[in-house]
Amino acid sequence: WRRESAFFADDWKLTPMGKEWIRKTKEWRTDLNEKTDENGQVKVRAFLGNYTVKSGNSRKTFRHLKSGSAITLRR
Repeated sequence: WRRESAFFADDWKLTPMGKEWIRKTKEWRTDLNEKTDENGQVKVRAFLGNYTVKSGNSRKTFRHLKSGSAITLRR
């Protein structure tokens, strides 16, 4: 354990490292509201990770989505 890398101090206040972690996790979040093109597709740039995609009444969760991945929602 390294004191300088802790997220909380002994009094439970955020340390500079904790504040940076919170800032980064907000930066890494991807929230989009897009419309499909004439082919019913949307292309987006996003961080690698887990996503929930919603379209109308359809909702699907994808885990560990990788670069270049394509997903399909059906009505």
